[in-house]
Amino acid sequence: MKEINIRTGEVHMNLASGQFYVTADAMATLKDIGEAYRLFSGNDERHGRRLSMEYQPQTMLVAQERVGDGEWEPVRVVAKDQKQIRACLAFQELLDAIAEMEQEKVGEIEPRRKPRRSRDGR
Repeated sequence: MKEINIRTGEVHMNLASGQFYVTADAMATLKDIGEAYRLFSGNDERHGRRLSMEYQPQTMLVAQERVGDGEWEPVRVVAKDQKQIRACLAFQELLDAIAEMEQEKVGEIEPRRKPRRSRDGR
């Protein structure tokens, strides 16, 4: 069983009735769930890294960091297993879709970075 510590939640208590409820930012909670299942990395997001497919020596999903104008360098392997790669990419698509819906609400559509192919063009 996975346990999620929701960092951005608020706790509301009604002392008269003894009832309480918790609210949390939906996107932050979803990202916490993604981190718990190793489908997302908040650390990569904070550092402005992007996901990219690499094909040498085998197919793998890597996190890349900008090292120059238009230049990116792999900093860590996210997944080598095809099932895990598909799960990470599907989770990223879900985050993208939700972020787009949220941006449409405020009228500022700014899509997230999509995974890129490696330089060898495969």
